Amino acid sequence: SRFEEAKKTLLLLVAAEPDEGRRFALWHEVARLDEQRLRRPYDASGAYAQAALLRPKSPLPALEIARILRAEGDGAKLYDALMRLAATAADEGEYARYLFQAAEVQELMLGDDAAARRCLEQADALAHAARDPALLEAMELIHDRADDGDALAALYTRWIERQPPDA
Repeated sequence: SRFEEAKKTLLLLVAAEPDEGRRFALWHEVARLDEQRLRRPYDASGAYAQAALLRPKSPLPALEIARILRAEGDGAKLYDALMRLAATAADEGEYARYLFQAAEVQELMLGDDAAARRCLEQADALAHAARDPALLEAMELIHDRADDGDALAALYTRWIERQPPDA
């Protein structure tokens, strides 16, 4: 019944802890307390975001943020969180993955195909990211729904350039 006090104590410990690894673990404890005991999912996702700032390469905070916000059904906040995580991505591959996830949210949760297409095109344009065929497939679905034959033809041309047929 004293979960508020426990959270305040954890936040004081985070502020006083010089070791980055321990601060990372403490932010996870704050997030679990917020989510499970205090029933504050948005505060929990904020605590996981703080943990992600400490260790951008760790997949756990991003997975937990996405899980929490998907469970809440809040597409707009999930999109914003994914874009903030993308801004802290360690490399282009990770950045492209966050853009792909943000595009899925735009398309499937928010119903904004144009914004989803822009995210997908941005992810596909990254030079050093691995070429994921799922990006082109997602763009294909969006162009197909829009009945945009010219865009589909250009997309298929790009697909063939990347996946040349066997001799």
